[in-house]
Amino acid sequence: MFLQRDLRAMVVFPARLERRPASDSQAIAGVTGAGVAGPARSEGRWKTRCATALLVCAGVVAGTLLAEGGVRLYATLDSSIAQRMGGLDPLAVKIVPNGDFSYRQRPYARFHYFNGTVATANALGYRGSIVAIAKPPGTFRIVLLGESTTHGYGVNDDQTIDAEMRRLLAVEYPGLSIEVVNLAFDGYDSYAERERLRSDGLRFEPDLVVVNTGINDVRNAPFDSLQDHDARTLLYSGMLWALRATARSGHPPLWVRA
Repeated sequence: MFLQRDLRAMVVFPARLERRPASDSQAIAGVTGAGVAGPARSEGRWKTRCATALLVCAGVVAGTLLAEGGVRLYATLDSSIAQRMGGLDPLAVKIVPNGDFSYRQRPYARFHYFNGTVATANALGYRGSIVAIAKPPGTFRIVLLGESTTHGYGVNDDQTIDAEMRRLLAVEYPGLSIEVVNLAFDGYDSYAERERLRSDGLRFEPDLVVVNTGINDVRNAPFDSLQDHDARTLLYSGMLWALRATARSGHPPLWVRA
């Protein structure tokens, strides 16, 4: 009996030993599997973080390059616009990136035209003699709007339309103080003229606004695509109607309302 029990124990015991490694191997395999999955997950997270960092760096570099390109573009546009205007000094033309019109004159700029004539801009950046923005009492003030013809392309400062107007009006109305502000500039279209009136012209408190422009400059303005009703009203039904009425009646001043 003792031997039989011992034999059974010997038989049963090894059987238990055979089953135990199977359980241990499963446990070991589970631990090993968890150990393999852990590094794989960490490696995936590391790759994701690296990719995100690379994208952020690429975005910063791209934004910096775009900003630099924009600054260089405005500097190039200054020169290209000046060249298209007949070889003007690039320092005479100023791009207005945050303004209502694309470019304007620089204060104290000198324009050397193709025929040897020279035009100058005053301290406020328009051609002609400078006038104070605040209108003196008893002064009749005229604001000129237009493009190259009105600005005086190819003529000296004493040959422009505003210079001729001052001389003629001084003879016609010797007792009246009359000031003429020439806000025209080469290449302006009707849209730029309208914005120049709003941004600069109305500050001078004009009694009369004169628009002198060619049909090509009227056509350049995309009025059909403008959604701003004030633009069409001001230029077509408002300002031009008032100018025609004033010309027919001969009774200035003409008050221009914004």
